[in-house]
Amino acid sequence: MFNITKVILTLVFTVGIHTTANATIISDLSERDWKTNGDGLLTYDSSTGLEWLDLTLTEGNSILDTEALSLFSEFRWATSSEIDDLIDATLFGTGRRSSSDAADIDRSTKLRDMLAKTGDIFARGISRGSPGPIANEFGLGFIHATSDITIVSDPATNCCIHETQGLQGTGSWLVRTAPVNTNPVPEPASIALMGLGLVGLSLSRRKCKLSA
Repeated sequence: MFNITKVILTLVFTVGIHTTANATIISDLSERDWKTNGDGLLTYDSSTGLEWLDLTLTEGNSILDTEALSLFSEFRWATSSEIDDLIDATLFGTGRRSSSDAADIDRSTKLRDMLAKTGDIFARGISRGSPGPIANEFGLGFIHATSDITIVSDPATNCCIHETQGLQGTGSWLVRTAPVNTNPVPEPASIALMGLGLVGLSLSRRKCKLSA
């Protein structure tokens, strides 16, 4: 016999784990366009409502270099916890961690390619939102993936980069709250209700014709 109580408890337990951990998962993430159709320069996280700017746009910049650009009318520095949460979509945990599991490598590769469109094996960035113990120095968070291994690290573990220092292959972790979608795609439930309404309208018209 189908045990609906067990199913409900399982769903509640699963949602509870995700909420408590506050972790982004890879299925929460998708590419969006920024300036032109097809540029794919934003990574949208549906679990947080944040859009991440592609790291390649600020590649090689120091923190001060990035702040000299005209990006901060739209974006802000990501906090350390926001970067940690994003990296958790590949390997959940804290600090520097690695795995040779195929599923972990696949997730890391997907996120790396979303965040840095250079074909490099790294997606890494610095942020003023990840302060280190020394003034004007900040953490470096990264996602590394090859066919054999993935290595990821939260910015608090990779410390520290001075605000004047730029690194090859390293961008800036910049985020913004996703703009409100003025033309949202209907949810499946809404589509189903619309379909039932159209069927009802069709049957009503047919009945009127038969009665005439």
